[in-house]
Amino acid sequence: MPLAFESDSHGVIAFGFFNIESDMLLLDRHFFFATDFCEAICKISEGQGEKESEVRFPAYEISNPAGIGDLHGGIAGTHFSGFIGETYKKYPFPTDEGKFKQQTGGFKTRDEFEQMILGFGTSIDLNLHQNSKQDQLSIGPYLFSQQNFSQLIEYVLRGGYPGWLDDTAPDYVHRMAESGSRLTPRS
Repeated sequence: MPLAFESDSHGVIAFGFFNIESDMLLLDRHFFFATDFCEAICKISEGQGEKESEVRFPAYEISNPAGIGDLHGGIAGTHFSGFIGETYKKYPFPTDEGKFKQQTGGFKTRDEFEQMILGFGTSIDLNLHQNSKQDQLSIGPYLFSQQNFSQLIEYVLRGGYPGWLDDTAPDYVHRMAESGSRLTPRS
């Protein structure tokens, strides 16, 4: 379930997983896979001694808000509009709320989610940019303080809301956590 996060450039924006059967993340009107996001974090951590570093990763942009869809209607099974509605037609919200956990195998549905989003959005690349001197990071047009960006990472580490199934994150999340990045929270 996406949550509200503070950005320096766009105010409060939505970020997070939106369907437990995929590792796809929503960032306002941009969508990308957690596997790619975590890999970008690992790569940016390699350049931490530099004042600035940047990594590109694949994403999708839905310009028309109606094309994004209605998350709450999709979850309720009452309104299947836009891309998010399509995902809930294919992968409905569990009837047993105890099964509402982010699936660690969500990366396996990537091809299906990519095909669904192409009906609503455009394939793009986003830049993950770190400016160590100013203590800021950006994902595409969204600028974050170091502190606010670390909240996005913490969200992915815990599997968002409702958390990872069996409290076990997938390997790509562990690699991000172990990357040595000062962006990732220390336990």
